[in-house]
Amino acid sequence: MLARVADSLYWMSRYLERVEFSARLVGLQLQRLPVNSAQEIAEGWSLVFRCLSAHPPGAESFGEAEDDDYLFADGYALTDFLTFEASNPSSILASLHAARENARQVRDTLSAPLWMCLNRTYLGLRGTALVDEWTKEPERFYAGIVEGVQQFDGICHGTLQRGDHWRFMQLGKYVERAQLVATTLLAHTRGPLPSGADGGGERWTNALRACNALEAYGRTHGGDVKGSDALALLICDPAQPHSLGFAAQRLQESLEALDPPLSGRPRTAPFTALDRINGLLCECLDAPMPVQKECLAEILDSFRDFHGLLESEYVYYPVHA
Repeated sequence: MLARVADSLYWMSRYLERVEFSARLVGLQLQRLPVNSAQEIAEGWSLVFRCLSAHPPGAESFGEAEDDDYLFADGYALTDFLTFEASNPSSILASLHAARENARQVRDTLSAPLWMCLNRTYLGLRGTALVDEWTKEPERFYAGIVEGVQQFDGICHGTLQRGDHWRFMQLGKYVERAQLVATTLLAHTRGPLPSGADGGGERWTNALRACNALEAYGRTHGGDVKGSDALALLICDPAQPHSLGFAAQRLQESLEALDPPLSGRPRTAPFTALDRINGLLCECLDAPMPVQKECLAEILDSFRDFHGLLESEYVYYPVHA
């Protein structure tokens, strides 16, 4: 497979994962607007921006998003910035446009239903103005974006052959997911936790919702959310699709299918990076909370390093004479 095709499929999947995660975060924040206090709403927006590694508009005028007394603009402006703002390269619309452009470049590798689903989701979002949704139920609008990406994922599973094209799409999906989940966990461990590691139930409930894992947590642990249990689920649970361990396992499987280990041949750098990630995940699970914060930051850096090594090894590799 051509390297440019692999790269387009990889980035298409990364952008789509970003779209789904961003839309879910914004939708959850909008659900809380009618019932939360002004301080809780401001803290919620701060958390959304930290989870997305984004800077709110006007940060240079009002201070930093990390400051407790950060003065946020109104919810409409922040929602519009995260969704439609042309100057925000990480907005939902910009990410969906980037996914569609990457898909367009490799249109012949995608099934017709897959392209139609992506095109329909993009054109639907592009043809919408936030003002049209704001006075209705904006959280339903964001749920629709999430469902559009999930429908795309379902069509992928149902129509694509499990060849190299599929594997690069899986690599992109789980690299992006791992980075988003690690960033989200770091955002939710910021500051002191009430009543120790098992305090802050509302905070960890929000983290589980952001990672689409609250129902899975409830089936295992019941309705009382504890920080230690939530972290264990999202760090290492092999059956939880949004856990870091699950992402690492899917990356390992895709790599081994793309580049099967051969006797006598040294393992490539991406495999070595995954070994390190798996070791860090085990360390993080057993560590006390202050150490877990440091470990999560190291895991996030390691997933970012894995991305660079992956592209160096399989996309921008040197050509030998």
